[in-house]
Amino acid sequence: MNFKNITLEKNSKLININQNQFLTSLVDNLKARLLDNEQDISILQDMQIIDVSEWPKDINYNNIRYGEDEIKRLCKRFQVNKNDAINGFRQILDDQTVSFKNVMPEFYNLVQTFPRSTAECERGFSLMNNICTKLRSTLTIKHLASLMFINVNGPPLDEWEPKSYVSSWLVNHKTAENTRTKKNVNKEPETREEKKSIWKIL
Repeated sequence: MNFKNITLEKNSKLININQNQFLTSLVDNLKARLLDNEQDISILQDMQIIDVSEWPKDINYNNIRYGEDEIKRLCKRFQVNKNDAINGFRQILDDQTVSFKNVMPEFYNLVQTFPRSTAECERGFSLMNNICTKLRSTLTIKHLASLMFINVNGPPLDEWEPKSYVSSWLVNHKTAENTRTKKNVNKEPETREEKKSIWKIL
């Protein structure tokens, strides 16, 4: 096999994967993670259970277990503690002035962070492309993830206090004066006369 007139040879150190098995596994994982339309509708309907304005007025008399099935389905789907969520929901049924955030914090965070679209993912990919440019292509995954996290969740520059970070940087000898690092040698700029020989070739 050739690529641009270069013969490609197999590397014994690299283990080839089964392409069909890889693609099948990829498809199965995507199906397990993504939702189809019916599941989307079911989840959104179950989440409406926390909308107090939609509750029937005689809820405490006709159905004391109102909403538990919806809470159980959501907890199972998103791996949230079922018992804590149900106990918190019962407290709200008894006293509707109680805040969901106080008695069902884990379930409340689930509902608040549930993505309604892929816009957030698209913004993440766009940010990654802005950070990892051709001139910064050697960034490790750890450093790239850290830069993305700071960009998304970090404070604005006018509220950022760099003193502690600069002090930590200096303590760890990450400076130009560090003798353990390769020093930059200042080269004398080339004159026009020295470059003329190159220009003649071009």
